Amino acid sequence: GATLKRLPRDVVSDSVWRYGAGRWVKDFKSWDHLVALTAAQLSGTTNLRELEAVFNSQSRHHYHLQAKAVHRSTLLDASRTRTPLVFRDIAMTMIERGARKRS
Repeated sequence: GATLKRLPRDVVSDSVWRYGAGRWVKDFKSWDHLVALTAAQLSGTTNLRELEAVFNSQSRHHYHLQAKAVHRSTLLDASRTRTPLVFRDIAMTMIERGARKRS
């Protein structure tokens, strides 16, 4: 949770809007996707089966992260169909903001 507190939701929504990544998405939104991918990175998870188990075992944190449980098939579909540019832009925005704070 602490890692994502530094990520303003407007950065995510702006990037999603820019690439139209929210169109035709009903349940597993880009925010959910980002939270799951962040959890994978932080936990050192290397495959979707492991990520599903690790992430869903921490369900008490989902509310605070404003995220839902994940399923392998949903993660796979989202990763195949959504442009990675959304996540690139989020990362670049956060890097730029961090650089400005340091100077």
